Amino acid sequence: MILALPTLPENIPPVNANWQLLFTVMQVPPLIFVLSRAIKWSREQGTLIPLMFIVGGIFAMFNEPIVDRAGLVYFPTDGQWTLYETFGIAQPVWLALAYAWFFGGQPLVVWRMLERGMRGAALWKVLGVIFVVDVLLEHPSLYADLFLYYGHQPFQFTRFPL
Repeated sequence: MILALPTLPENIPPVNANWQLLFTVMQVPPLIFVLSRAIKWSREQGTLIPLMFIVGGIFAMFNEPIVDRAGLVYFPTDGQWTLYETFGIAQPVWLALAYAWFFGGQPLVVWRMLERGMRGAALWKVLGVIFVVDVLLEHPSLYADLFLYYGHQPFQFTRFPL
């Protein structure tokens, strides 16, 4: 028995240009911060590893369409600044910027903290902060209708499935 994927809801509103601009611009400060840290730490340590974290975060973006299809996530295309499209899912420019600092920069900072001797209890606190950052990043963009979860999403907290 093959199960069919849920269909998208009808009447998905177009992307609001103001929200899109705001979310794109909001990705720049954390990206500048992690890029500056990566450059500084690369120079201090004489290695490209810190910069490779940022590159890895950018490459992780190519996994997003797979996650979107499996997790029933959709980015509206009408009015969206699309970077690329795969599996029928358009990936917005702002998301690529977020991937660079979220999946590249945050692990970079954790790596640096571990190098400096961070222990287990502190690591759990840092992971808690990363979870809160994710919730704070996703909630406003969900309510701005920049993307949506569709179909049956168990354990929902507002529009955010846990």
